[in-house]
Amino acid sequence: MLVITDIIRRQLPTFCEFFSFNAGRYGVQKMTLAHKTGQLLPAGLRAYLQPKYHWVREYFRLKKAGGRACFDKELSSWVAERPFAGRKNGMPVIVRSYKEFRRIVQFGGNKADIVHKWIHAIDDCDVFYDIGAANGLEGFLCRYLHGSKVCFVEPFTASIETIMRNVYFLAKRGSDPKDFEVVHAGCDTDSHFDRAYMLCVPKAGETQISFSDPDAYERRGRTFSPVVTQWIAGVSIDDLHYKYGIAAPTHIKIDVDGYEDKVIVGAKRTISSGIVKSWAIEITGEKNMTAIISAMKEGGYVEIDRWEHYPGLEARTFDVIFTKAEDADSLKKKIGEAAL
Repeated sequence: MLVITDIIRRQLPTFCEFFSFNAGRYGVQKMTLAHKTGQLLPAGLRAYLQPKYHWVREYFRLKKAGGRACFDKELSSWVAERPFAGRKNGMPVIVRSYKEFRRIVQFGGNKADIVHKWIHAIDDCDVFYDIGAANGLEGFLCRYLHGSKVCFVEPFTASIETIMRNVYFLAKRGSDPKDFEVVHAGCDTDSHFDRAYMLCVPKAGETQISFSDPDAYERRGRTFSPVVTQWIAGVSIDDLHYKYGIAAPTHIKIDVDGYEDKVIVGAKRTISSGIVKSWAIEITGEKNMTAIISAMKEGGYVEIDRWEHYPGLEARTFDVIFTKAEDADSLKKKIGEAAL
């Protein structure tokens, strides 16, 4: 059995490369063939090979997109580099789990993703606030494309560690670490301490996190029961700049899975000041949509585009782009012309 396993281990990349690039030629459904093939194997061998197949499959997808992956011994982490906007050099990101690796491979793969297009379009971005950063892909992409300063706000400890390693890696390549602010906190109406509810296994790559109110978490029509909690800081967008002195944002992305109504309450001063040129906000549910559109309208912002994530679900979720009324036509044109 050890000999057979070793042969399969050594031949797996060749099989996966052939499979990934030729399945379509023969009219074969990739996952169906992989699944059926797996069912023919003994359960133990299948359990051993399946995760390796998934890693290799995503690796060849990364290679096909012009990227590469290498291991950084100092950080004890893999680094995936993937080019965007036709650039030769890739954007490096630390990956510490299969989910983090899959996220960078699939990042921007949906051509209807307006947040991805928006990030490419905001070439006037000086300071980017990545609220609900997860492992920070949107913030790092903004840095990669426009040289922006970035403030990451994220409640999940494992994601914070991934972001910190990424900042360290970029600093080794010449970036100024002072251009990055990493805030381990839940974004809320005000600044305080409260529980972060992990509605998932506490490991890198997971994103099912709710701050302060676990019932506020909603994603893809599912809700979850808390698995473990951790006391962390809560912070408002207003306090990040006006109280704690972090550079004022010129662009803000918010992705907090149902908690965005509270985040917007904590950004009233920022909205009314007009310092933010445009916003990309993931909004779940009609109640949140009504409240956020009203707050934005009061601050002089208009909606210029939206994209529905999961059509057909009862709790509808949209990415919505807001900008100042006088900039609406210009930004909409830039988004439409964005070179992905």
